[in-house]
Amino acid sequence: MHKKVANENKQILSSPEEKTLVDWIGYQAAIAKPLDREEIRSLVLDITGIFPGLNWIYRFKQRHPEICASQPGNLDPKRAQNFNVTNIAHFYKLLKDIYDTYPNIPPEHI
Repeated sequence: MHKKVANENKQILSSPEEKTLVDWIGYQAAIAKPLDREEIRSLVLDITGIFPGLNWIYRFKQRHPEICASQPGNLDPKRAQNFNVTNIAHFYKLLKDIYDTYPNIPPEHI
């Protein structure tokens, strides 16, 4: 008997539950709302009623290498400074000029 199959009864989630969780994590990432470790552990609590330990997520990721976690970086101060009322107003003025100059152009072609 394979080790994975032998220890399946000790896991918090069953195989179908894990597959569903992996699919949900992938879906959330695809719609640009990736889940962090704590959100994943909270989902497991919702599914099973058991809050997994801190090391559970690492073993889960070993079983599902298609899942990757990353830490978000800080916003570059120069980028934050450029996101201001003046620059945003200028952008929308340019966009309006394009719409006025080419009224029949579809928005997806701009």
